[in-house]
Order: sequence, then C-alpha cells, then structure tokens
Amino acid sequence: MLLAIIAYIKKFALANGLVIFLAFCILSCGNSTNYDLPLANDFDSTLVKNTSTLYVPISFDLNNLTKLVNTKLDGTFLSKDILIEDRKAEIFLEVTKTDNINLYWDTPVLTYTAPLKISALFKKDLLGLTIKNQKPIETELILHMKSEIDFDQSWKLSPTTTLDSIQWIKEPTLPVGFFELNLKNQLEKFLIENQDTLLYQLDATLGSLIKLDEAITKIWVDIQKPILINRQAQEVWLKLDAQDIRLKLLKGPKKEIRALARLNTFVYADINREKLENLPNRLPRYRKLSFSEDSLKIFIHSNLDLNEINEIINYNLKGQQLSYSGYTVNIDSVRLYGNKEKVIVLSWIAGDVEALIEVEGKPMYIQDKKQIAIDSFNYKIHTNNTLLGITNNLLYEYVMNHVVSYLSIEISEEISRLSDIINQAISNSNIGDKVEILFHNLDIDLSDFLISKNFLQFTIYAEGRAEINIKKEAIRPRAHEKVNP
Repeated sequence: MLLAIIAYIKKFALANGLVIFLAFCILSCGNSTNYDLPLANDFDSTLVKNTSTLYVPISFDLNNLTKLVNTKLDGTFLSKDILIEDRKAEIFLEVTKTDNINLYWDTPVLTYTAPLKISALFKKDLLGLTIKNQKPIETELILHMKSEIDFDQSWKLSPTTTLDSIQWIKEPTLPVGFFELNLKNQLEKFLIENQDTLLYQLDATLGSLIKLDEAITKIWVDIQKPILINRQAQEVWLKLDAQDIRLKLLKGPKKEIRALARLNTFVYADINREKLENLPNRLPRYRKLSFSEDSLKIFIHSNLDLNEINEIINYNLKGQQLSYSGYTVNIDSVRLYGNKEKVIVLSWIAGDVEALIEVEGKPMYIQDKKQIAIDSFNYKIHTNNTLLGITNNLLYEYVMNHVVSYLSIEISEEISRLSDIINQAISNSNIGDKVEILFHNLDIDLSDFLISKNFLQFTIYAEGRAEINIKKEAIRPRAHEKVNP
C-alpha cells in the first residue's frame, strides 16, 4: 500500500512538473531577459559655440559730477606776472572762481561755463618812478570751454578740451592819471596763452572723477565669475566667458552722459562649478562701437557629464516607492544615454511588478512651462511578468511620468539670472550702486542639442530687449572730500 502511494505521488509530481516547465517555456519565449535595447552613442563631438550679445548702458549724472568738479576746482586757478612790452609795464594776475562751473552734455561734446574773477596789480616805471595801484583792479568774465570726450586704448578718459570764447561781464580798466587803460586785449591774450594750464586742471579733475577704466575693468572681471542660480534640487551655475567689449557715447539729456557698452561673451550653465573655474580673459583695448541698440541675443551653452547626470537622477529617484490601484513598485535604478539624436531613459522597477521601462524621445522647449523636457516619446516595457498587460498604463502614468519629470530643465531662471550677473558687476564698480536691469519680451527656444558618448549638450537661445536704469551714480567723493550742497 505504501509503495502504491509513493508511486502515485511520483506520477503526480512528474505530470505537474511538466506543466510548470511548459508554462515557463511559453512565458519565456516573448519575455527574455536579454532585452534588445537601443545602442548608446559611441562618438565624441561638441556643439559649435555661439557668441551672446549683451548691451550694458552706462550713465553719469552731470548734476552730481558738477558738484564734485566744483569741490575740486575751488579758489585760485592761476597766479602769474605778465609783461606788457609796448607799455613797458608789468601786471600781476590772479584768476579765481566766483561761482559754480556748469557742465552740459551734447554728444560727444561736454561744454563748461566757468565764472571767473581776475585781480590785477599794475606796475610801471615812469621817469624813474614806480607807478602801481594799491588796490587790485578786478574784472569778471565767463569762460566758455568745450571738451570732446573720448578714451584712450586703456579706457582712461582722454578729453580734448579747448577754450571756445570769453564773455566779459565787466571789462578790465585801470585808471592811470587822467586816463583809463583798457586791459581787455592783454588779458584775453594772457588767457589764451595760458589756457593749457586752466584746461589741464579741468581735464585732470574730470579724469579723477570719471574713472571708466577702473569701472570697466572691474565689471569685466566680476562679470566672468560663476554665479549660483539654483540651489534647490540641484546646484546650477552660470558663467560668462567675455570675449569683447565696445563703447558708444549716446545722445541724451544735457544733464546726463550716456554710453552703451556692447559685450560679446560665451555663456555657460553647468551643475559642476569646477568646470567653470578659469581665469577671466584680459580686458580688450578700448574700441568705439559704430552703432548702438539695446537688443539681446543670448546663447547659453551646457555640456553636462552623463555620469554626473545619472548620479543625480539616481540620487533623487533610487528607492522611491510608487503605489496605485493596489500595485506598489520601487525604482531600483535609472540610466539616461543617447541613441543617435534621441534620448533613451531606462528605469528598472521591482515590487509587485518587475520590469525595465524604456523611454525614447527628443528634448523640446515647452513654452508655457519655460523648461526643456523630453517630449513626444515612445516607451516599451520589458518584463517576464504576465500581469504587465494589465498594468501597462499604470506603469506609464505613475512611473514613467514620475521619472521623466525629474529630467526637465527649468531655463527661464538661467536667462533671468544673467541680469543678476550684470547687476552685481556694475554695482561693485564705480559706475553705479543701485542698478535695475530688466529683460523684456524674451523669445526663448532650444537652439541645438547633442548627446554624445559622455556628454549631454544643448544650447538655449533667447532674444529680446534690455532696459537698465541706473538710479544713483557711484561717482562720488571720497570720505575726505566734501560736496557743496
């Protein structure tokens, strides 16, 4: 009896074992673990870099500048003896300022009106006697000067200032006996011959106040420092690699000197700050800008290491648990790579369903979300689990969308933070300490994309207009200088 029971058990086990084996073979025919996956790109290539064009307006407030000029140029300008040969006389002259010097801007000429007083002591030897006035004669006049503003190759102010005209408020006369000696011609000759001394003081004063060379140098260096534009899910850094800068003086109100600096630069965005650390390029020599506009053309280049991207993706996604309609799966790992012009994303999941989800698509700029995302994608699910047909849409909705959402790149932040770089650089310079820079009506798009063996590369393009308002100039006196109210 016992032998019969054992024989029956063997027969039952054999029959059921055969059924199980056959079922396994049937299931394995269409769901092999040797999945036919897209091949990863095996080429190394780099996208062509385009130069961005940024315009940085510069403004100097003449009201403030006028105060500083009058603070520095005060008191006696010139003291000198002159000889009047035809009359064999000698005059000692002092030229002093009687009121504020006024400045007006008419591109590219800066004009000045300087109210002056000339005090003269007349001395003449006549028949062995020395005739001289005990009290200095005084006359008043206004010097009209003009200066063509320009800069030398090192960005230092290089004005060409000339004496334009002399306006006599009170003509100089000297009583000599029964006569009055008119000294107008002699004094005009004196002023013309000594104009270099007067104008040199004015040019030197302007040069000490309008230090465009120091301001441009500091802007040029500061603008090339990496700036952190995102510190939330992942640090993102923005970096300018400036190539050229040119300047044009603009027409504007008479109480404001306006200029426009055109900056040509490469712009980079990266998740690795070390890749952006390099010494700034040298400041080019000063060049005039032949035309002016305020349009922006921005190309932001990114060259992201695929290993770093996959590390970040897995850091954020690996181990996450997703549940829906009674099914629970865990994300084991994710891998992103390129196949020709497509992006491939592989996600391994385990739990109630074990599968490899394969997604392929192309990056596109999503206008309403202001981000680059994988769009128009196809997907495949590789698995040995027969329940896959039931959970196909489920896995797509709650696993694939979840994974893909981590692959989107917000780019509006990168564009807008360019203004922060310019703003910070200008505020740190001697041009302005309260600057607002706004980008208007930006048209943004994904200009180019390439995923090679080791890198994901893309270029964001934006164009629009810049509005920059400098509220308060940094042309201000040092601590020991006092400005007249």
